[in-house]
Parts: sequence; C-alpha cells; structure tokens
Amino acid sequence: YQFLTAGSLPSGHAEFLGHDYGISSSKKINHSLSLYSAYDVTCGEPSFTNFTADFTGVLDYIFFASPLLKVVGVLEPMRKDMLPGIVGLPHPQYPSDHLPIACEFVLSQNVNN
Repeated sequence: YQFLTAGSLPSGHAEFLGHDYGISSSKKINHSLSLYSAYDVTCGEPSFTNFTADFTGVLDYIFFASPLLKVVGVLEPMRKDMLPGIVGLPHPQYPSDHLPIACEFVLSQNVNN
C-alpha cells in the first residue's frame, strides 16, 4: 500500500521480511504513477475487506491514477456488527471471504476540479 500510494519503498522495509531480493532490497524502489485509493480520498480505508477465522484485514483496494477522475461515491464498507454470529467467510449468506468494494467515478473536464 505504501509503495503504491507514496511511490516509493525504502530499502529494508518491513515488507521484505528480512529476505534479500537483490537490488530491490538494497536500494529504495520507486515509481511515478501518482496512485490514489478511492476509499482513502473519500471516507478512509475500510477496517477489513477479508474476513476469515484466521485473518481479518484489508486486502482489496481500488486505485486510480488519472487527475481527470473524481470519486463521487463508494460502497459503504461492511462492519463486523453487520455479520452477527459469523466467525468467518465464506458463509451461506456471503459466498466469498472477500467483501465487496466499489466506487463511482466521474470524468472531470478540468484537472483542477
């Protein structure tokens, strides 16, 4: 997430888990895509998008790069209180362990709007 949104990841970052990935581990890696998360720019990242008995966290994002795109809405994230009695997904009511996320964009006529 940090790499995608910030455009860089320092050498020795915790995500490398101490493994040596050659030049990627020893030098700062970067890109110039200017990516943004649709949820982050509107209401903040959901508290979870994956809900299993062993793991609950955010695995799913909607990234966009164009300054001509404006997020006008996102699907309300699920909350744990919306899943009473469910200890993990998939479940008969929710066929995937990933919860849905969605957003709506409009194409701006002006980069500054």
